[in-house]
Amino acid sequence: MPAVDRRRQSGGRAWAVTALAVSLGGCGSVGDPLPPLLRIPGSVNDLAVSQIAGEIRVEWTWPLLTTEGTLARQIGGFDLWAVDVPGFSNPLAPETIDEYRRHVRTLGPTELAGKEPGNRIVLRTPLADWRLDQLTVLVLTASSPAGRDAGYSNQVRLHPLQPPAEPQWSGLSAVPNGVALFWIASEHAEEYAIERAEGEEGEFASLGRLGTESFVDRTIEWGRTYRYRLRPYRLSQAGWITGLPSPARGLTPRDTFSPEAPEGLRAVRTPASVELSWIPNAETDVKGYRVLRDSADLAGLIETASFSDGTAEPDMAYAYAVVAVDEFGNESEPSAALRVAAMPQ
Repeated sequence: MPAVDRRRQSGGRAWAVTALAVSLGGCGSVGDPLPPLLRIPGSVNDLAVSQIAGEIRVEWTWPLLTTEGTLARQIGGFDLWAVDVPGFSNPLAPETIDEYRRHVRTLGPTELAGKEPGNRIVLRTPLADWRLDQLTVLVLTASSPAGRDAGYSNQVRLHPLQPPAEPQWSGLSAVPNGVALFWIASEHAEEYAIERAEGEEGEFASLGRLGTESFVDRTIEWGRTYRYRLRPYRLSQAGWITGLPSPARGLTPRDTFSPEAPEGLRAVRTPASVELSWIPNAETDVKGYRVLRDSADLAGLIETASFSDGTAEPDMAYAYAVVAVDEFGNESEPSAALRVAAMPQ
């Protein structure tokens, strides 16, 4: 019995040693502990600023990643800084920003509730918070919960000015080539965007910008309803300042305008007919022509700029004229009359 117990004890010790060796081999060697993540958000690189009427709007995107490549979910906040240095030029050195910057605003976790990496952040401040006619550089820092940041964002320029006044309409009417718009020059406005919406519920889209107080919209369709509004712009040293739009004005233009009278009427007399031709009208909506002989309509509406009068008597003289007719039934004045003599006997 004692011998058996010794073998069991020896086998048990061997099994324990073997198990320990396997266990240590599977786990590998124990290294130094990893340092905690710093969670510093990456720098903002799409900071933008604009003045819209009496509001300064600053926008940027919450960085997706930290400086360590992890998702930047935890953030201490965003700090907006301004540098008012006369005679500066972009870009400012970080040391210059450090020396002259002033703090504008902090957006912390409370203001950022509901936002996450990749979201667009918009900060709106009243124009009264800024010094008019002061050229300023803005930068942003994004800090970790511990208050550390990866440096300044891209730099943007701001030059607050009194915004252009709301435009006032002076006329809106249909004209032969479209819809004519007229308005009174707005104080501080240097350009105007013409915005148009179709129907009563359509969204406004810009037709373009110009520096005058009138415009003809040549892209309309007769009988369709349009709404127009004007948006003024003023140029600052940092870019364009947008003013408030005018009230919308609506119109359903209808074509009640006569085409031009046809020109170049010519005639060739033959024993069997009078062959007429003329210059086609330039208007794109002309549908056809009516040929008059001694003021009487010969054939109703024809679509070509020529006509053969096979009913003309050889021994009779006639006076011919042509009337242009558009697709809405508007008729031109008759062309200059052309007298065709009788055939010689």
